[in-house]
Amino acid sequence: MLDYFTYNPFIIIGFAIIFDSIIGDPSYLYKKIKHPVALFGSIINIFDRFANKKKYSNKHRKINGCFTIIFLICFIYGFTYLIENLISILPFGWVLISLLISIFIAQKSLYQHVTLIKNYLINNDIINAQKALSHIVGRDTQKLSSPDIIRATLESLAESFCDGVIAPIFWGLVLGLPGVITYKLINTADSMIGHLSDEYKYFGWASAKIDDCVNWLPARIAGIFLSLASLIFSWQACKKAFSIMITQAKNHLSPNAGWTESAMAGGLDIALGGPRFYNGKITELSWFNFNGDKNPIVDTLKKGINIYLIGCFINFLFIFIVCLIYLLN
Repeated sequence: MLDYFTYNPFIIIGFAIIFDSIIGDPSYLYKKIKHPVALFGSIINIFDRFANKKKYSNKHRKINGCFTIIFLICFIYGFTYLIENLISILPFGWVLISLLISIFIAQKSLYQHVTLIKNYLINNDIINAQKALSHIVGRDTQKLSSPDIIRATLESLAESFCDGVIAPIFWGLVLGLPGVITYKLINTADSMIGHLSDEYKYFGWASAKIDDCVNWLPARIAGIFLSLASLIFSWQACKKAFSIMITQAKNHLSPNAGWTESAMAGGLDIALGGPRFYNGKITELSWFNFNGDKNPIVDTLKKGINIYLIGCFINFLFIFIVCLIYLLN
């Protein structure tokens, strides 16, 4: 039986999801040591400091950015591949591998953070809701009203369902522990340097493109799961989620983020996207489900959280069924 657990990635990932659901991100632990993702951030900052200097030409900075992300991917993948092989020879090493993978799945922590925002809004504590929201979005949150906070939270929840749940699980199934950790490195690099500001337009170009590639299929899987999750409300909600996703996902600036955001917008029949402020400057973005409700209430946020939870369950159910088929054969 040990061979099943050692070599079947579905079983290892299934247990990783269970571990994350139970343990999540223990704050007491990460107060003492850095979370690996925070460590990735520190490493990327070092490269940023030395390879993205203003004195370099745009071409030079672009080349440096390509070298940085390719070097980090090769190093992290190679190192974690070695670690995984060393662990796998231990008795019940698959348990430790599952536990390590669970660190990089944000299923529980994302739910907890969004629930915190919901609770602040229930108590009409807009200030703390804005502060909590600022930890999961890059836009300005200080002047957002309750409906704005709800829409921004749902957009982040939908997008993070891919980045924090489906994509690391997908790459864990494909490439094991090295796949999960390398994906999180790429995703961290994209969030730090993969945007179009003057400082990172060239240095972060390669990181953004690679992140687009590794999220391409997971984003579409995540959108399908969220659309199916809308069945908890009605067949019409599910149908609309698929319709909005298929017709409007392409409207997003990102080739991937639009799939989950549009599915959430359609499933809840609300409008998501639209203009928002970054560093005091307005950025015009496309709407998803433009004719939907633009002033959602807290109950809408609760429904969005339910869609997220059902989406997580659908994902786990798929993995569980594959495991069961494998074991029965």
